[in-house]
Amino acid sequence: MSVSCNQQKIVTFTGIQMVFGTTLQQPQAFGPPKSQKVNGEPLAMLAFLSCIVALGLCFVRNRMAEIGIAALAGVSAIAFMILKARLENQVIQQSQGILQLAAEFGFWLALLLNLATVLLAALAPWRPKH
Repeated sequence: MSVSCNQQKIVTFTGIQMVFGTTLQQPQAFGPPKSQKVNGEPLAMLAFLSCIVALGLCFVRNRMAEIGIAALAGVSAIAFMILKARLENQVIQQSQGILQLAAEFGFWLALLLNLATVLLAALAPWRPKH
């Protein structure tokens, strides 16, 4: 995710930073830069943990695991969409509309992969057995 003002990126957060938090260095007019701790986002943590558990379930070969994978990928996709909407609202409210939040390529790729996982795992019980 990136925050911009007048089409100029101010800061970009990676997925890892969204999950685990980060420290930003804010330049000051006088003196050294000021450090500000940004905590991880709970919805990003939920999406990350859902993906990790779904990945672990990929090694289990039964119908219940496939249903679990589909459900976890769905939870992750929903968490991504709510996270984006929530962060957009926060940025607009706190900056009074001056700043904009944009989802970068990695966000859309992760969301697309989660949606594809939901579809593939949901269809898995009906695929032919070898």
